[in-house]
Amino acid sequence: MATTDEILTTPARMRELDRAAIRDYLIPGLILMENAAAGIAGYVLDRGRGLLGPERSVLVVCGKGSNGGDGFAVARKLHMGGCGVIVLVLAAREEIGGDAKTNLSICDRLGLNLIFATEATVRDVLPFCLARAELVVDAIFGTGFRGRPEGLYEIAIRAINESNKKVVSVDAPSGLDGLTGIAAGVCIRADVTLALGLKKIGLLSGPDAGLAGQIELIDIGIPAELTDGDDEKDIRLVTDGAVRALLPERRPDAHKGDFGKIMIVTGSPGMTGAGCLAAEAALTAGAGLVYLAVPGSLSQIYETAVKEAITLCAGSNVDRTISSESADAIAGFSGRMDAVAVGPGLSANQDTLRAVRKLLAAVQKPLVIDADALNAVAGDVAVLSRLKAPAVLTPHEGEMARLLDTAVANVSRNRLALARAFAAKWRVTLILKGHRSVIALPDGRAFINPTGNPGMATAGAGDALTGIVAAFLGAGMDAGDAAVAAAYLHGLSGDLAAKELGERSVRASDIIRCLPAALSSTAEHPAGSPARGAFAPRL
Repeated sequence: MATTDEILTTPARMRELDRAAIRDYLIPGLILMENAAAGIAGYVLDRGRGLLGPERSVLVVCGKGSNGGDGFAVARKLHMGGCGVIVLVLAAREEIGGDAKTNLSICDRLGLNLIFATEATVRDVLPFCLARAELVVDAIFGTGFRGRPEGLYEIAIRAINESNKKVVSVDAPSGLDGLTGIAAGVCIRADVTLALGLKKIGLLSGPDAGLAGQIELIDIGIPAELTDGDDEKDIRLVTDGAVRALLPERRPDAHKGDFGKIMIVTGSPGMTGAGCLAAEAALTAGAGLVYLAVPGSLSQIYETAVKEAITLCAGSNVDRTISSESADAIAGFSGRMDAVAVGPGLSANQDTLRAVRKLLAAVQKPLVIDADALNAVAGDVAVLSRLKAPAVLTPHEGEMARLLDTAVANVSRNRLALARAFAAKWRVTLILKGHRSVIALPDGRAFINPTGNPGMATAGAGDALTGIVAAFLGAGMDAGDAAVAAAYLHGLSGDLAAKELGERSVRASDIIRCLPAALSSTAEHPAGSPARGAFAPRL
């Protein structure tokens, strides 16, 4: 398995891997279940600090399937580790079969407190169980669950959530679709989800993925030969190691021209801050030279606000925004650049949007397309087919909805699938911003970014991301590399800012201020050369 990023998979593919381990490697299902239980119990007992209190009392709530079987095995190991354990089974004894039945029988032999609940009795039994527990292990449903919990399952999940007890979910919070990250009905709110074998996509991407809480991986003994050859490995979680391997080194004899010349096309009255933030972020991310192509009447503002940037005065229209007549001149100057970012603070002026479309089709250097440039593209998406260089688009869900001419709710519920389809159709790299941003590449691969926090939902945060992407493109990174590294470091900078200030107080300027610390944390290369082109489109 790769050490620099982490394979994600679907529930269906994980079941195939389980079957292949049993069939082709002769690993009994009971052994896989035992490995899962050992990892889960070990996490709770050894690594899950703060989960267990002094009484070390645990309620394990089990369904009737294999997830419940994992729960029975976990209960046994927690009991043997000195915990007081109650096992609540949301099924009749005769409904338990297979490997789950074997582990249930072991719990019987050990004298564990087993309580079988029905819809008629669960309301009476569950409060008794919850009152005696410090921690709940949720082993009701697995990652393959689809639909809406009903009957005693709904009652149990609501009661667990209302109890405010710490919850560890086995493989997925019960009620969450492990593929889509959607909870159609009630769903466990987990403090920690312990994913078995591989992390499932729905734990990290989808409108309700946050219900999984902290996600940790449990090795259940699936042979590496199976996962390394997994067809689903093209969906990955970005890790610190992956980003560390991408960042280019700065040679001792280098000069500013070696680190990229960036042009940011920006500017309209009342929105000058957007371009300034993008420029500050690009400079902080390591760009050697940053040029701001702005309406001439506004140039003094930029020269005063960003002292290290160079302003280029573009022609403006009556609204003091960039005019369509100036597009050719800007495109001509872009030939001297290493990367071009278009969009921050440009306005919705129709003449300016025409300038943007003309410019995008003319520029022959790597592009970042953001903000008002995305709105220009939404008015004529076919302009993407006329791009002459690699492009990174950075829409939030509202902008993505406009690009697709669909509802924002549809984007929210299908982030990964829509991002991948759009990137593949138009041959662009796309960062779909939001909780766990999705980075989709033209060849179908996708990456989910784990960094970032709600404090980053603030004006200018997207402009900072644009500047970071542009800086990395200008430094010679491939579009996929630049997008992955920028999304991760942007989110990490936001996390550092939130740790310092609290989420409510984070501003875009704080994200940029914390970027050096984020870069420093990933700057040291492991032995050997950087893994350049790791996320470049396949040829």
